[in-house]
Amino acid sequence: MFSAAIFAFFWGKFQVLNAEISRVIDKLRENIIIFLPLMLSVGILIYFALPFEPSWYSGLIVFALLLNAWHMLRHYEFALRSVLLALLAIGAVASLGFMAAQVRSAIVSAPVLAEELRFVHINGIVERIDRLDGRKGSRVLIGDVTLDGIAPDKTPKKVRIRIIKDDNLQAGQRISVKGNLLPPPPPVMPQSFNFQRWAYYNQIGAVGYAFYEPKDIFEADFVSIHYIERLRKAIEQHIYTLFGAENQTKAEIVTALITGRKTQMRESDKVALQDAGLAHMLAISGLHIGLIVSAVFFFVRLVLSAVPYCALNWPTKKIAAVIAFIMALLYVLLSGASLPAVRAIIMMGIAMLAIVMDRNPFSLRLVAFAALVILLILPESLLSVSFQLSFSAVAALIIFYERTRKWWQAQYARPGFFWRCMLYGLGVVATTLVSTVATAAPGLYHFNHFAVYGAFSNLFAVPILAMFVMPCCLLAILLWPFGLGQWAFWVAGYGAQIILNIAHYCADLPYAVLHQPFIGAWGVLIWTVLGCIIWQWHKKLLPLFTVLLVVGGVLLFVEKQYNIIITSDYRLITFKDNMGRLTAYGDSPRRFDKDYIAEYYGRTSKDYLRWSKSNDCDPDGCFIAVQDNVFVEIIRFPAAYVDACRRAALVILDFPMDALTEEQRERGCRVPVVSRFDTWRYGSYGIYVSPKGFIHMDTLYSRDNYDRPWSVPSWR
Repeated sequence: MFSAAIFAFFWGKFQVLNAEISRVIDKLRENIIIFLPLMLSVGILIYFALPFEPSWYSGLIVFALLLNAWHMLRHYEFALRSVLLALLAIGAVASLGFMAAQVRSAIVSAPVLAEELRFVHINGIVERIDRLDGRKGSRVLIGDVTLDGIAPDKTPKKVRIRIIKDDNLQAGQRISVKGNLLPPPPPVMPQSFNFQRWAYYNQIGAVGYAFYEPKDIFEADFVSIHYIERLRKAIEQHIYTLFGAENQTKAEIVTALITGRKTQMRESDKVALQDAGLAHMLAISGLHIGLIVSAVFFFVRLVLSAVPYCALNWPTKKIAAVIAFIMALLYVLLSGASLPAVRAIIMMGIAMLAIVMDRNPFSLRLVAFAALVILLILPESLLSVSFQLSFSAVAALIIFYERTRKWWQAQYARPGFFWRCMLYGLGVVATTLVSTVATAAPGLYHFNHFAVYGAFSNLFAVPILAMFVMPCCLLAILLWPFGLGQWAFWVAGYGAQIILNIAHYCADLPYAVLHQPFIGAWGVLIWTVLGCIIWQWHKKLLPLFTVLLVVGGVLLFVEKQYNIIITSDYRLITFKDNMGRLTAYGDSPRRFDKDYIAEYYGRTSKDYLRWSKSNDCDPDGCFIAVQDNVFVEIIRFPAAYVDACRRAALVILDFPMDALTEEQRERGCRVPVVSRFDTWRYGSYGIYVSPKGFIHMDTLYSRDNYDRPWSVPSWR
C-alpha cells in the first residue's frame, strides 16, 4: 500500500512535468524558424569534428531513419511523446546540416599539393592582388594553374604566392614565374585556426613565393571578375596618387573601406584599431553594408518624396529598397566579396525583400532565415569568427530593441533638437554595450583579448564613420568616373584620420587591453544558451538561468591550458613553467606561430624568453619545471637520454630517433617521449601536465585514423 502511494505520487508529478514540457514545446513550435539554424549547426559541427571523412550516403541514411521514426511515432500517444518527437525532429534537421557540409565539401573539392616543390615554374591567370605593408610586395592569387612536371589531376586549382615586385601586374593576365610552393600550412596547435580547411574551401591548393618579378605576361580571356579586380586596383592607385606620400595613412584607410584591401596598412595602425575595439570598422561586413543601404534608401526616398507625382503614385519605399540593395550589391563586389560581406548582403537582401513585401525587416525570424540560407549554402561559415560575431550582435540588438521599443518611442516623441541628439548618443552607447556583451564570449574564444575602452571609442568613432566617412566614400565612387570625386575622397580621408587618432588615443590608455588566456568552447556554448533564455524570459526560468550563468562563467575561464606546445614543423617548442613564464625553444620559428601561441596564453610575443637566455637551459638542452616538482626535459644529444628518462616526467628529443643506440632503444623510457618523427606523423602537439605529473597529449591528427580532404597527414 505504501509503495503504491509513493508510485502514485511520483506518477502524478511526472504527468504534470510531461504536460509542462509539452506546453513549452508547443510554444517554441511557434518560433521554429528561429531554432532551425541552431539545429543545422549541430549537424555541421558534427561533420567538422569527425576525425575521418564520412561516406557520402551516411547523412542521408540518418535523415531518412529519423524522419521515418518521427512519422511513425506521431500517431501514438505515450508519456514524453512531445519530447521524443522534438528530439527526432532536431536530429533530422541536424542531419540536413551534416549533408549540407558533405555536399559543399564535394563541390569545392580540388587537388592539394602533397609536398614542397622547389624552383618550379608557375603558370596561371592572376585573379587577385593584395598589397602588403611596406616593401613586402603583394600577395597574388593565381587560378587556372599549370606546374611543370606535375600532372593536371595533381595540380592545385589555385595557388597563392608572394611577389616582391608586381608593378605591371593586372587581374586577368596570364603570367609565368619561378618560385617555391608548399602545401597549405597546418594549424599552429591543436584546437586552433585551421588554415588548411580555409584554403580548401577557397580551392587554394598551395602557397609560396616567387623569386623575381614575372617576366612573361600575357593578356588572357577576360571574365567579369577580372574587370572588377582591375577596377579595384585603378581606384586604389587613384586614392594613393590623390593623397600623396605625406597622407599615406588616410589613403590606406580609405582604400580599406572602399576596396576591402587592408593588407597594406601599417602594423601599428592595425594593432591600435584592434586594441581600441575599432578593428570591425575595417572589415567589410554588416556595419558597412547597413550604412550604405541606409544612406541610399533614405536619399532615394527623400528625392522621390520631393516630387509630388512620384510621392502620390509610386511605391517610393519599395523603390528605395530595391535601389539600396543594388548599390549595396555593387559595393560588395567592389570590396572583394569577402565571406562576411557576402553573408551581410544575403541578410540585407532578405530585409529589403521584406520591405517590398510589406513585412517588418527587423525581426529575429528574418535573421534566422538569413542564417539558415547561409548555413545551407556555405556551411563552413559556422566555424568563422565573423559569422559568430555578426549574428550574435545582430540577434542581441534586435532582442534588446524589441524589449525596449516602447521606451524609445516615448522618448523620441518628446520635442527638442538637443534631446534628439542626446537620444542618438544614448542609442550609440546602448548599441555598443549590447553588441560588446553579445560578442564577448566568441571574441575571447578566438582572439584572447578584450578592448576595455571599446564602448568609449565606438561612441565617438561610429558616428564619424556613419555620417561622414561611408557616405563620402559612396559619393566619391559615384563621382569618380566624372572626375568630380576628389573632395569626397578628402572628406572621407580626414574622417578616417580622426577615427585612427581615436584608436591610438584609446589604445595608449592604461589597461586598454585585457589579455585573457584560452577559454573553453563549452563556456561559449552555455553563454549562447543563456542568450536564448533571455530572449524567451519567464520567471520560472530563473533557477535554470542562475545555474547556467554560474556554470558558464566558471567554464569560460577554467579551461585547462597546455603547458607545452610543439608546432608541426618542430621549429618552435613553447613551455609555460610553474612561474607562468614562457620559454621558446627552436630554430628560426615563424613569427606568426610565436604570436599565435602567445595570444593563447593571453600574452604577447615580447613576453617570450629565448631558451639560450633562460637559466633552465644550457647547450645540452633544457630542464624546465612546468609544475612544482614536475619537470620536462629537452635533450640535444643521445648521451643524456637515460638520465632524462630517469628524472623527467616527459622527454623531448632534439635529434632523430635513429641517433639512439640499439641498447638505448631496447631499454626504452619509463616516461612519454616526443620526437620530430611524432610531429611529422601526428602534427602539432598540445601537452597538459597536471600538478601530480599526469601527462595528457592532444595531437592535430588522430593516432588511429585521420583522413579529411583539407588536411591529410604527410605519411598518408
